[in-house]
Amino acid sequence: EMAKLEARALKLDGELTDLRGKHENFAAQAKELMEMHEALGKARKDLEDQEGRNAEEKKSLEEELNKLQSVMTPAEGEPDSVRGLTTRA
Repeated sequence: EMAKLEARALKLDGELTDLRGKHENFAAQAKELMEMHEALGKARKDLEDQEGRNAEEKKSLEEELNKLQSVMTPAEGEPDSVRGLTTRA
């Protein structure tokens, strides 16, 4: 009877060690998942910020292009000899 109890205690001790190892692995994976989730959130925010900056830069460049095109558009009655001669302030 004592041998059976010792064998059962040894088996339970092994299972306990296994469960502790699994718990440690789970905790490490949960921590890694949280860190990855935070990094993903930061990357998404950075991407949104970059897209916003790109949109602002595109709008600014389009405005500048429109200004330059309007300055370079020949005035009514302008002789061909002065086309392309643009002075910018």
